[in-house]
Amino acid sequence: MCVECHSAVTEWLTCVVCSAGGDWIVDLLSARQCSSDWSLSEISDDESSLLQQIEANYSAASELYAADVGALCWVDALQMHVAFFLLNAVTDPRHRARSRLPAGPQIHQCDVDTVHFTRTHSGRVSSTTYEREREFMNLCSFLCSLSYSRVYVFPSEQLLCRDSAVSVSDRLRLHLLMSTARATAAGNTAAASLVFVCSTSSSSVVHCRLLGRVVNYAQAELLTAGHSVYIVTDVGLAVGLHQLDALVKPTCSRVRSAVYSAAKPLFSPVSCVVIALHLSST
Repeated sequence: MCVECHSAVTEWLTCVVCSAGGDWIVDLLSARQCSSDWSLSEISDDESSLLQQIEANYSAASELYAADVGALCWVDALQMHVAFFLLNAVTDPRHRARSRLPAGPQIHQCDVDTVHFTRTHSGRVSSTTYEREREFMNLCSFLCSLSYSRVYVFPSEQLLCRDSAVSVSDRLRLHLLMSTARATAAGNTAAASLVFVCSTSSSSVVHCRLLGRVVNYAQAELLTAGHSVYIVTDVGLAVGLHQLDALVKPTCSRVRSAVYSAAKPLFSPVSCVVIALHLSST
């Protein structure tokens, strides 16, 4: 949830209810923590006093809950301060606020050149259990809506793979492998392949390099004009992959790529993404 702080004192409190994976009113905007910038001449005494009071309330709430409750940030693109609230079992124990958040799968397309999976407005770099659960539910709904039957897992050597109870990618893999078996048994046709890139337990396998090789393999061996490829991989602190950059660059002009997350970058740490590869016929 966020509260917009407008320049007019009579319009200070405009509340917008949002979720970690929802469509925030502020979309990937640059923001910074409030600081001594409040003392600039263009900020009125009334505005400065109110901002300081909001900041003091954040500090008091953090001490009361003994946890991070959010932050007050200045958003350059909107030229206003925005108050962000972190909703979890500590700050929302009766689930009253979270019960009003938007329902249904919420997927966001990421800008590969600028997205940073562990850089958030509030300074948090790792996701909470609640946020990972929302990622799993949103990505599961998204992937289940696709038409696919073949599932690939890399590395294929299970001894190299590291199972993790907190990995959204691992949970999706186990869930969708069972769903795919049922779909194949029913004789369903598919127009896509689903590829999972597992975290590894071997120090000799660097996750970003493995992902790069899988993306290249998918473009060369799996991708056709009528057959898309969706690659699921963990990102963030767990695998040391904070940005994708050149990892998903198309190998030819006919290849189109997109990266989807179930958490909003800059507002919530992202732990899992889906890389979609499509090949045009011309």
